[in-house]
Amino acid sequence: MAFRTFAVLCGLGCFGVGAAALGQSLATIKINEVMASNQSVAGPDGSTSDWVEFHNSGATAVNLAGARLTDNPATPGRWVFPANVSVPANGFLVVALDSSRPPSLTAELNLNAGFSLKSVGDAIFLYGSGTGGLVDAVDFGFQITDMALGRIPNGSANLRLCNPTRGASNSEAALGATIGNVKANEWMAAPAEGEDWVEIYNIGEPFEISRLKLVDASNNQKSFPNCLLDTNGTYSIDFSNWLNNGGDRITLQEGDLLIDCVSYGAGPACEFQYSNKVGAQ
Repeated sequence: MAFRTFAVLCGLGCFGVGAAALGQSLATIKINEVMASNQSVAGPDGSTSDWVEFHNSGATAVNLAGARLTDNPATPGRWVFPANVSVPANGFLVVALDSSRPPSLTAELNLNAGFSLKSVGDAIFLYGSGTGGLVDAVDFGFQITDMALGRIPNGSANLRLCNPTRGASNSEAALGATIGNVKANEWMAAPAEGEDWVEIYNIGEPFEISRLKLVDASNNQKSFPNCLLDTNGTYSIDFSNWLNNGGDRITLQEGDLLIDCVSYGAGPACEFQYSNKVGAQ
């Protein structure tokens, strides 16, 4: 798709604008949308690479020259934004994450950081220029193909499963109700090695599981990471060896709302129990 006017181009990031017209603080910049499992959503050059989108919530364009982008905080300067790249006021900038082609060294329409993200789980970090500190970061688990992880509303703290909207306001994907669709499916209270764990299973529509938590009979709690759980998908989480070998109760909750409960051994009974799967002790 060709961009024919500067007005359209500026909606996706400004190039060649004088630094004097730009705000230098990165306080209004957020990693707004991440696409880490792209197979069919094409960019301006027709490629289907992963991408990251930045949003500027401020009233002044922000110059990103010298800012750094990485998937590993041990190497914050994995890619450095070239000169004359900015995020317009209340606008967006998209950077491709394509390890199959060289990173961008100068401002161009299809900026590329030169590295890719892992669809099974990864993280991306934005640092200031030079020795500047962390500006923003997003970490995530398994990603659904051709779906994005985005902030709803733009620039907020709320990460949700989104329809891909490269360079535009985020659009939250319709998700199935979790009650009755998600089960505490399997658990291991006495592993031969490592921590005990609990597995959840989704029989419904895809959804973002960071809003869920596990609670045992002693009120030990474990929240889930930013992760998209697909239909018929499972996710296992370490439970810090809190489960009682002789018996316990495991509840799956969304806030204070009880979604599922299982009890094993001498553990206290559940108020209700949706699960019909066989747990492992």
